[in-house]
Amino acid sequence: IFDSLDLCHTWEALEKCKDTGLTKSIRVSNFNHKQLEKIMNKLGLKYKPVCNQVECHPYLNHSKLLDFCKSHDIVLLAHGVLGSQGVKE
Repeated sequence: IFDSLDLCHTWEALEKCKDTGLTKSIRVSNFNHKQLEKIMNKLGLKYKPVCNQVECHPYLNHSKLLDFCKSHDIVLLAHGVLGSQGVKE
C-alpha cells in the first residue's frame, strides 16, 4: 500500500490544510530518513515537518534518524521509551 502512495502529492494536500488554517503545523509519525528526505527535497516545499514521532528506546536506537532530524530542525519525538511490550495472549 505504501509503495503506491504519492508522498509529495499527500504533502501538498497537508500544506493546503496549513494554508487554510486547519492545522498549525504538519507532523509525521514513523517516517524513516528516506521518506523525510523525499519531503525535504520536494520542489516548491512550503512547510517542512515539525516533528517525527517514532518508537525509540535503548533497544531500538534511531541515532542516524536523530542526526538527520537535528540537521533539518525536525523534532524527534519518542514513544515507547521504556520499550514496547509484546501482546499477551
